[in-house]
Amino acid sequence: LSGNAYDHSKTHEMVSTHGAGTAITAQLNKQYGRVEAQLANTWGGTASAYYSSDYSDNVAQQADMATAHAVAMLVKPGQEVADGMLMGSMADGGGFGLSISGGTLQYSVCTTAGTCTANSGVRPQAGRYYYVIGAWDKATRKVSIYVDGELKGEATAGSADMKWPAAAHHTLAVGANYDGSQAVSATVAVARIYDKAMTADLARDLYKQLTPLAD
Repeated sequence: LSGNAYDHSKTHEMVSTHGAGTAITAQLNKQYGRVEAQLANTWGGTASAYYSSDYSDNVAQQADMATAHAVAMLVKPGQEVADGMLMGSMADGGGFGLSISGGTLQYSVCTTAGTCTANSGVRPQAGRYYYVIGAWDKATRKVSIYVDGELKGEATAGSADMKWPAAAHHTLAVGANYDGSQAVSATVAVARIYDKAMTADLARDLYKQLTPLAD
């Protein structure tokens, strides 16, 4: 298990691995029946272990995500829990990010009126898996966050539209922000993006699909 990551979506974007074999340790998670990556970083610092993908040339995906999207992760914080970016691309007052901020799981979407954040109120504990989904829906102008299949927080962006970072910063990262800052020390078993609106039923179904395997 090399620790390298691949994009299995229809776009097959190139994924860069930072720290494979050193700061990233890959292992088979028998509980969930999938390979996971342990990212050895200092919380909130510059990442030595993370994944990144340049989406600057994928205009169609950007348009789809600006209409509606969901960012999903099955993640287990390390021995301590502090603030950092779990998955995102935030710069220049644009982008999106699933994070731990102020000690709670949050999802933020940058809009033409500023940053809109849904706070779950959930304070993640070290050594426990969480299935977290952050979502944006232009039709309702809502930012939402789901934890373990349950809606935990919503925020409304008024009449604002989603805003992207400058083209030079169109990099999606897992385990940090786009540039490797705001790192997290965690184990990542799932990292996905859906270019459609999220619903309570869909979030619940996706969580059920991750039910741990029986011994």
